[in-house]
Amino acid sequence: MSEARFAATMKPLTRQLRATAPSSREQAIVVTTARGATVLPVREIDWIEAADNYARVWTGGRSYLLRESLHQLEQRVRAHGFIRAHRRALVRLGGVQELAWRSAGALVATLDCGMKIRIARRRRGAFAAAVRHLALSPPRE
Repeated sequence: MSEARFAATMKPLTRQLRATAPSSREQAIVVTTARGATVLPVREIDWIEAADNYARVWTGGRSYLLRESLHQLEQRVRAHGFIRAHRRALVRLGGVQELAWRSAGALVATLDCGMKIRIARRRRGAFAAAVRHLALSPPRE
């Protein structure tokens, strides 16, 4: 195969890969496990918590450790409906089942998985507004 023909073949393939790669990469997180690697679809992640220089990703009652800061993960998953609950936790808004006031004025989000996450005082307004907005918006197809 000539170099020009190879370049002509690769050009549309490269364009197609560039167009689809970012969105597909952002819709899943790959974590390393003792048995290899596991792909976690972002829509199935319940919440993410900071664990020193790592992040612990919770999905379906199981957790996976990922060597990435919470800040970096927040940048990746924000577009998929995640919001900061407090400095050590990100919550998927679609998984919030209930927002309730607890003793001493603490706001707590109960997730579909049953986990209760405290909402920081500084983030209460934005968190509650995001949950209300999600509840009022029509379902996506």
